[in-house]
Amino acid sequence: MGARTTPELLDREDELARLTEEAALSAAGSARVVLVEGPAGIGKTSLVQHFTNGAVADTATVLRAWCGEWERAPAFGMVRQLFRPLLAGVARDDLLSGPAGPAALVLTEDAAAEPPADAPFAVLHGLYWLCANAARRGPLVLVVDDAHLADAPSLRWLRYAGRRLRGYPVLFLLTRRTSDRDAPPDPLAWLATDPRCGLIRPGLLSEAGLGRLLTNALAEPPTPELVRACHQATGGNPLLARSLAMDPAGPRELSRFTSLRFADTVRGWLAGFTEAGRAFAGALAVLGECADPGLLARLTGLDLADCRRAGDHLWQLGLLRPGLPLRWSHPLLREVVYEQLGPRQRDDWHRRAATLLHDDGAPLEQVCAHLRQAAPAADPWTVSLLCGAATQAIGRGAPDVAADYLARALAEPPPAAERVEVVVRHGLAAAFVSPADSIEHLLGVLPEIADPPTRLRVAVALSETLTGQGREPEAIEVLGRAADELAGSEPDVARILRGRWLMMSVDHSAAHRAEVLATDGAALPCATPGERVGLVALAHGKALYNAPARETAALAARALRATPVAELANPLHTSSVAALTWADELDLAAHYSDQAIAGARRTHSIPGLGLHLALRAQVSLFAGKLAEAELFAGQADELVPEELAGFMRFIQLGVHGSVLLDQGRAAEAEELLHSLAVPVTRTVIGAEFHQAVLARIRIERGEVRAGLTELLAVGEVMRTAGHDNPVAVPWRAWAVRALLTLNEQAEAVRLAEESLELARQWGTARAIGTALGLLGLATGDLALLAEATGQLAGAPVELTRALLDTGALLAERGDLPAARTALRRALETADRCGAGGLAAAARDRLAAAGGRFPTRPAAGLPALSQSERRVVELAAGGYTNRRIAAELHLTLRTVETHLSTSYRKLGIRSRAELPGQAG
Repeated sequence: MGARTTPELLDREDELARLTEEAALSAAGSARVVLVEGPAGIGKTSLVQHFTNGAVADTATVLRAWCGEWERAPAFGMVRQLFRPLLAGVARDDLLSGPAGPAALVLTEDAAAEPPADAPFAVLHGLYWLCANAARRGPLVLVVDDAHLADAPSLRWLRYAGRRLRGYPVLFLLTRRTSDRDAPPDPLAWLATDPRCGLIRPGLLSEAGLGRLLTNALAEPPTPELVRACHQATGGNPLLARSLAMDPAGPRELSRFTSLRFADTVRGWLAGFTEAGRAFAGALAVLGECADPGLLARLTGLDLADCRRAGDHLWQLGLLRPGLPLRWSHPLLREVVYEQLGPRQRDDWHRRAATLLHDDGAPLEQVCAHLRQAAPAADPWTVSLLCGAATQAIGRGAPDVAADYLARALAEPPPAAERVEVVVRHGLAAAFVSPADSIEHLLGVLPEIADPPTRLRVAVALSETLTGQGREPEAIEVLGRAADELAGSEPDVARILRGRWLMMSVDHSAAHRAEVLATDGAALPCATPGERVGLVALAHGKALYNAPARETAALAARALRATPVAELANPLHTSSVAALTWADELDLAAHYSDQAIAGARRTHSIPGLGLHLALRAQVSLFAGKLAEAELFAGQADELVPEELAGFMRFIQLGVHGSVLLDQGRAAEAEELLHSLAVPVTRTVIGAEFHQAVLARIRIERGEVRAGLTELLAVGEVMRTAGHDNPVAVPWRAWAVRALLTLNEQAEAVRLAEESLELARQWGTARAIGTALGLLGLATGDLALLAEATGQLAGAPVELTRALLDTGALLAERGDLPAARTALRRALETADRCGAGGLAAAARDRLAAAGGRFPTRPAAGLPALSQSERRVVELAAGGYTNRRIAAELHLTLRTVETHLSTSYRKLGIRSRAELPGQAG
């Protein structure tokens, strides 16, 4: 084929100026998303190509992907188009280093046979870091044409990365075709609420612009009458006007011309082709694109020379893009040609295309893209390939794509001997995007599963999916029934199931309270996985049912000591870390939490890492290290995907919200916690913790009655579930304060006395001291408050509150010197642990009592927050910003902000001066 000149870009000055502005913003470090949308033929692709081939190509790395109907099948097909060319260079290892490692599962030819735990989220996070690594080398422009046709995993990554790449010079440039036809839900709808998304809608061409377009496109210059008529008929749509002007019947029917006539025009062209030309066009529509003209010849049975002549003819008409691979010049052309094929012809060519591609050694997903379009035929070969493609998709972190392959395999259908296995695999994969379908399939097939490990896996997955759908009783029943059925043949598998059954039962009801509290776990063995899970479950139950803290902590510590280090990252073990934290065994909790975090980072277990970081933040919060707690909680925020709107997300946001509230940042806490929808189930401890923090926020902003009502509702759920631990979800503490604000002293005293009784049962100084302080506040008893401050020496945040209450009560009684002493101590403690909100309250009360107080250092090392100190330490040790971001799982912008703030506080100008300052 000969060379073709690049079409002139007409009437697009405003759009180009807008794109230039967006590129400048992104290059300055403000990641942007630009969506260019409009009807077919308006010139979206031409606009984007003209822009990215211009000056931006000299200042940024431009990566491109083109999406079409057949590109929806491969897992991460759009992402692979974008990044594979980048990895062909010498920087491959650098780009895939650290957290970006799991991106290799997508970008290499062979997916992992055994994908990492939580592969979907590990891959999303790895691809995000790959993009971040690439952007650190210079501005990055990611162009996705027809993004609405991208595969689901790629769109999932686009959303995940687009919301996290703040501070990186990345421009996402997407095109989307709008249509007046009935269309499925818009996969790009989330962009409408993204403040960083710019929307560009190219306008229709002016009459003058359309005249220039037709002059360039037609063999003979158009008459002014033809140009005017085409403009009136099409409104200035370039593709429609061009097709109309080339249609012999067009000039006679201009008054009736609509966009629907475009399809008639294409069919008219096809009718005038030779038989070989029509076959070539139909086969290319089936393939979507083709890099080998010989494949088209074999598919159609045509001579290779006839195929080349047909392709050249379509190119001369402007229907194909120049060069290889052979591709339609506009997706609408392929759709029209494909739709005019008969069902039998489509089926025959798709099956034949699959066979030819398989014989040629094409990627499995390319073969299966055609098998999915062919009619079911009870073909074992088809089932085998579809199952193989599903395995590959799972290995690439795309269970939704795997579920599609397996659903098609079930429709084939598979041989009877393979049916159960295919149903199981489909149900497990479908849980990621279609929990209801997953539940239906797995419940139906569970009794037929003979393999014990498979039954264990299915029962656990089914219980988790049922819980996520608010069907906890069914989840508990599934685990219990499976445990009973395997007790005789596979006792340790049964123990694992029984342990999980107990944990879930304890989470949702008080039915096993007496049994758990009466069980002495001191002699329980923990040599096997099942025994360890049983011990974890018992410690979990004792913690929630408020057994003595010392007994509970001993069980939790035994379970953690017996667990291999490689298994600590499992989210199951966060319950043991939580029990140690509530029992004030903070050093031990931090030790095992740090080990679990390190293990989760090694294995790229993103949800597990996020949950362990949240629990580590709670350990720091209990220790009175709020800045450190915020650092851990912030890392969890960066990691946990929005899709995990369950237990993990509730705990993570609840802990982070608590830290922000204690720092005096209620508005930020409110924004953070409202990012999560109301939970499906209200009886999981994480959901109630989240709700209690929301109630605290309401109280902080003055809605005391509403906040109290929410706290009492949380308390009712906790009581019903038998969760009496006063530390796990301290709703009583906040309810007592709200009641006193509302002058409901009698109820406040009753609740404080109840809290003290439960605290003595739990037995930690923190719990007892907090309850004593509440009762002293409610009754005005200074002796109780003095006893409380004595108990709370190891709980700085709670000590600060008790001292504030003591100072306020002393001031109210006129003992100002004693009040000032208590308030100064409260201020010193609050400043030391970073509780900004409590420190502000202490300053206000101290000033009202006539006291003086030191101002917080504005410069030097003491002025640095814990988060700033950690970043400065790493920078002083020679870490680059990129390595700091990877080490702490922060965005580059967050690292840069911490450093710039630290430079100002330290009175230095550059990184070179840090070692001397940071010591």
